[in-house]
Amino acid sequence: MRATATLFRRSMLILTEKEVRQCLPMTRCIDANRRALGSIRESGKGGSLVPPRIGLPYYNSNTKPTTNNGKGDDDSDNDEGTKAAPADWTLVKPAAYYPTNDDDSHNKDQTQGEKEECLMGLKVVSVRANNPSKFGKPTVPATVMMVNAETGEVDAVLGGTYLTAARTAAGSAIATQHCLSSQNESESKNNHLVLFGAGLQAEAHMEALSCIMKIRKVTIVNRTMPRALALKERFLQVHDLTNPEDVQVILLNDKEKVEAAVRDAHVIVTATNSATPLFDGDWARDGCHINGV
Repeated sequence: MRATATLFRRSMLILTEKEVRQCLPMTRCIDANRRALGSIRESGKGGSLVPPRIGLPYYNSNTKPTTNNGKGDDDSDNDEGTKAAPADWTLVKPAAYYPTNDDDSHNKDQTQGEKEECLMGLKVVSVRANNPSKFGKPTVPATVMMVNAETGEVDAVLGGTYLTAARTAAGSAIATQHCLSSQNESESKNNHLVLFGAGLQAEAHMEALSCIMKIRKVTIVNRTMPRALALKERFLQVHDLTNPEDVQVILLNDKEKVEAAVRDAHVIVTATNSATPLFDGDWARDGCHINGV
């Protein structure tokens, strides 16, 4: 049994979050996302298949599962039952890529000496709002498993937290690049990016958008100052702006400054779990692109 377990471990690739980052920098994430989006085809013609995800609610100490005293699906009020929406979720998200049945694509691949193969995998991703404050962990932790399509065995287990943030940000970057393609030369050199939030998604979006557009100014809007200032410092360490003051931090409750930033923004990213509006939509200028995460 011990020898079998050792052999099994040796045959499976395991990559930590740090190793995934090293293998897949943001520029490669953007390229991979662009190819993946282009591979989506009608059912039966090959390409990507993404079935509906499965969601498991988690009720923390502040919420309780909905109960109805054994009365089936009756939604009527009752004294003993408790109705509360789950604060957090765990999602199981399978996906597959099947070789195309397009003869032209097949011939092209054969000519280039490449053979398409079936790819299968799934991601388990959770939302835990208390993670940063209570445990010092990301709000959205994730793990990815890759399956050998022929044998059905798990080939690899990858840290998926960075991948989740990077994939979302890469998709936003592709959409932003498309929407800003009509900018003139002057506009393309003077983009103002406004970020709502200062977590991993906000950081990933700063990195991804920096890959596809020239950013003149960044405004980080957050409920608290420490995390926003930390994000600012990380951004300045990587990106060489002419004037560090071009990265400013403002608090969400400072409505006047928030309005001024939104009115001046060319691109806005809302990377928060807020259940209430972050700003008045009328403040956004014509042509402003908003990435709602």
